[in-house]
Amino acid sequence: MDTGTLCLLFLLLAFQLPLCISFLPENETDRLSLLAIKDQIKHDPFGRLKSWNESSHFCHWLGVTGGRKHQRVVQLSFNDWELAGRLGPDIGNMSFLRVIDLQNNSFSDRIPPELGLLFRLQMLLLMYNKLIGEIPVNVSRCSRLQKLNVGDNNLTGKLPVELGFLSNLRELVLQDNHILGEIPSSLANISFLEVIYGSSNNFQGDVILNRFRGSLPHNLGETLPNLTYLGLGGNQFTGLIPSSLSNASNLNYFDIGANNFAGRLPTFARQQNLQRLILDS
Repeated sequence: MDTGTLCLLFLLLAFQLPLCISFLPENETDRLSLLAIKDQIKHDPFGRLKSWNESSHFCHWLGVTGGRKHQRVVQLSFNDWELAGRLGPDIGNMSFLRVIDLQNNSFSDRIPPELGLLFRLQMLLLMYNKLIGEIPVNVSRCSRLQKLNVGDNNLTGKLPVELGFLSNLRELVLQDNHILGEIPSSLANISFLEVIYGSSNNFQGDVILNRFRGSLPHNLGETLPNLTYLGLGGNQFTGLIPSSLSNASNLNYFDIGANNFAGRLPTFARQQNLQRLILDS
């Protein structure tokens, strides 16, 4: 083969190569991860996951939002789809995820620790499911997390102390589980925190479903200037109500009813926005 022929072949390959690359999937990892999630879902009464097929790009599948720039999955939203199944470890492979909204379904089994790989995650909304086990310590690695909502599940164990590393957290919702132990004092380090909701309002006879034991961190009101909602009713707290709560000037909802607190109430003169104060039982 002479030099001219070789040059011609080289030019042909050079012009054809970009055309070949353009037909490759933009991100095979995200696509395969979504299909693995679909395989773990055993009940889809509205058939919404039928759209998850090769007829369209995975960023156009129902419940999936893709980023415009990178065509990576940035949001999963299955709110009120009545899905049943489990959330497998493959979700940790979608590294561009910012929002996971699986509220109002019947996801069971444990929260996968692989969620800790999602360093871009800002919202983890798992309320109203059937999840069991403990909140994974690895969630504390999601340094951009702003909302952690795992209320109304069957979670057990203690709150990880490492949640105090979530410096951007604004909402921590835990109500109606079987969580034990104290509120970690490390939470008092999260200055952006606005909502702490750990109450148990769903009684069955005399049984309180969500049980914390111990007292509240004594410096809760001093280090959380943005706290607006503190709901911890229906637990087994003991000891004194922290006097530092009188410094939480933005508080508008405060519920510590149905506990075992003793002593005097803090002064609430600074709480000009306080709308509900619940101290019953």
